[in-house]
Amino acid sequence: MLNATKLESTKYYPSNPLKRLSFIAKSVLLVTSIFVYNETGLGLLAIAGMVSLNAHFMTFEDTADRNPLNLVDLVVSILLIIFTTILMIIRS
Repeated sequence: MLNATKLESTKYYPSNPLKRLSFIAKSVLLVTSIFVYNETGLGLLAIAGMVSLNAHFMTFEDTADRNPLNLVDLVVSILLIIFTTILMIIRS
């Protein structure tokens, strides 16, 4: 019988160049948002953040993946959207 309380995922998908490139691109977008003071530029970075979040789910195989890059990439994608939106509100 399957015990529902002990369902822990042991999946581990190895990193590949596409996953690393995705993380680097999102990190560059996050750092770029600090130096952009134009509302249009910040809006475009927020849209790029939403596209990058979509790209996260297409690049990584499973959200239950134990690879630390999976979690870090997801957090950076969400931070990019939130951070650029807050900066756009503050700088407008």
